[in-house]
Amino acid sequence: MDFEVRFRIPVNFNIKEIIKEETVAFCGKNFKKEKLLYFIDALLISRAHHRNEINYKAENNKNSKKFTPLSSGYLQEVVHDYQYYLKYLLENGIFLTDGIFILGEKCYGYCLNSKYSGQRIKEVKVHDYKLKMALLRAFENRKLESKKALWGYGYLTKWWDSNKLKIDLKAAHLWIDEYEKEKIAKIQLNEKIEDKDAAIKRAINTTEDFKFLTTAINGKTHYCAFAGESHRFYNPISRLKRELKKFLTYDGLQLVDIDIKNSQPFFSTLLFKRAFWESNKDKMGQILALYDLGKDIYDKISINKHYEHIITLLKTSETCFHEDFSVNKYQKLVLDGTFYEHVQENFRLLFPHRFDTRDNVKKEVLRILYVENKRIDWDFYKPCIRFRELFDAVFQLFYLIKEVQSNYLPIILQRIESFMVIDIICKRISKEHPEIPLYTIHDNILTTKGNEGIVKDIMSVEIEKWIGEKPKLDCKDLVPTAVPQVIETWAPVKDFEGSYEVSSIGNVRSLERRVPHSKWEITVMPKLIKFRVNNRGYKDIRLSKGGKTFTKLVHILTAEAFVPNPDNKPYVNHLDGDKLNNHYSNFEFVTHSENISHAYEKGLIIRMSKPVIDTCTGEKFSGSREAAKVYALNHNTLRNYLSGNIKKNPTCLQYLETG
Repeated sequence: MDFEVRFRIPVNFNIKEIIKEETVAFCGKNFKKEKLLYFIDALLISRAHHRNEINYKAENNKNSKKFTPLSSGYLQEVVHDYQYYLKYLLENGIFLTDGIFILGEKCYGYCLNSKYSGQRIKEVKVHDYKLKMALLRAFENRKLESKKALWGYGYLTKWWDSNKLKIDLKAAHLWIDEYEKEKIAKIQLNEKIEDKDAAIKRAINTTEDFKFLTTAINGKTHYCAFAGESHRFYNPISRLKRELKKFLTYDGLQLVDIDIKNSQPFFSTLLFKRAFWESNKDKMGQILALYDLGKDIYDKISINKHYEHIITLLKTSETCFHEDFSVNKYQKLVLDGTFYEHVQENFRLLFPHRFDTRDNVKKEVLRILYVENKRIDWDFYKPCIRFRELFDAVFQLFYLIKEVQSNYLPIILQRIESFMVIDIICKRISKEHPEIPLYTIHDNILTTKGNEGIVKDIMSVEIEKWIGEKPKLDCKDLVPTAVPQVIETWAPVKDFEGSYEVSSIGNVRSLERRVPHSKWEITVMPKLIKFRVNNRGYKDIRLSKGGKTFTKLVHILTAEAFVPNPDNKPYVNHLDGDKLNNHYSNFEFVTHSENISHAYEKGLIIRMSKPVIDTCTGEKFSGSREAAKVYALNHNTLRNYLSGNIKKNPTCLQYLETG
């Protein structure tokens, strides 16, 4: 049985440069280069899957590295001596680690070093048969684990098994490319960002992750699972950026998205009902209780010393009916749908840059709700003090819940959300209308257009029945939006300062200036300079200086103005191989050899020599001359081995059939 496996690695990750025979004594003869690539691929996949959590942590700590978890158990399934490879990557600075491990809660976190961060991602084919079989076994084990964990949730998984959910990859990737250009342009314009290179690298990492997540949707197999104490249901679309979901279709049909508005504040109103905190054994059909969300969390809270304080606070709240009481005020604002507007009005003057837009307000509210109690007095969390002034009793309740365990407030709210959407709403829809496709994204349900009325009605009825309050639902058609507009910035052209400027997207303009003409000066008005495409396929323009005309390549002018070149490399590469794409984010400075290698890789230069492969390691070479150099062989002798002129070939090298 043969099947294809590809690993994703940064384009500048050159395994031949990193690995030298004398440096791999830790594995001896068992060392495999492709196993090392497996760790790079595993880290990039994990980074994409945990992008939301990584970004949230980074927002709370601007100095934090963006570490992503790698499970040693999963690594060992594929590479039994994984610790040696991991140690090598760490000792040589290819991987960095946070060094934090909490049994049963957190794996060690890792990230790539700065050299390999912010790089485009390429795919390399895996040739090692044993490694491919190990990957296949690990994948089958994951599927089996998932099947066991999702037993009883066939009404959700059957829609993933149908493979009818697709995404328009071409349109989605175009949107991602334009999003990246806009993001980088904003970084360049933001004077508050000190390390712009690092910020640009993070932006590129993000968009490369977006491309991986979108591509995975059109794959033949999908991995779905409940994760963490919050019991959230994760699937390939739950990690997608909101705008990219608009490129999804089911069996060619348009989708609609039904969303519970302000879901976290809305569900938090349930926490102020005393019946929620009591055992459901004698409830006789009352509202949802903590016990319904899991006996584990109910037992831990009910025996905690702060449980009685919670009940006492709620008894006090029940006796206060005046509108100014903070619990009543909070609930009224949330249920009216005006809570975020009220917060923005009261916080914007004190924290103008953090509460300036509705999206930012929503982020800050979640930060206020979920912050650990020990951090409330930190400068970064000063909005918590203002929240306590506005909603004192609300703040006290949330504080007491987090005193039991620091992350219990988000866990409880997310369990309520998951219970309602997954266990109640989707289950009922599937039972009464089994033909309606259902895809969930936490508090959202996606279905095909025409079914939104049925889904909304059931959502509204069930939420009001279990929560005791009527929700506000938002229904949106998932129609692709236009790509974001690219911000164009200008900089002086090197050696032509004061006369010409080049833009970040590769336009060149002349400036208004006085130039000598015969016996007097004339004024030259500003205008865009027309370009031509030369016989090599590059855009060039003609610029004047001192009465002379110079022909300049546009991509070089743009790179010199906008791309750092600390190593003073002499050549400019188009990263995507498109000579007409002169946006500065598409450039890198390279040496001559790097330029040639990139041209071969992108197919811009056709190789005249026949490629060679090492059948023992799977390593490929551009030709026999390169292979002979690496293995210290006589070139003519190797050619005779490869061509069969010498029948007994003592090497593992042979010509690669490319047909």
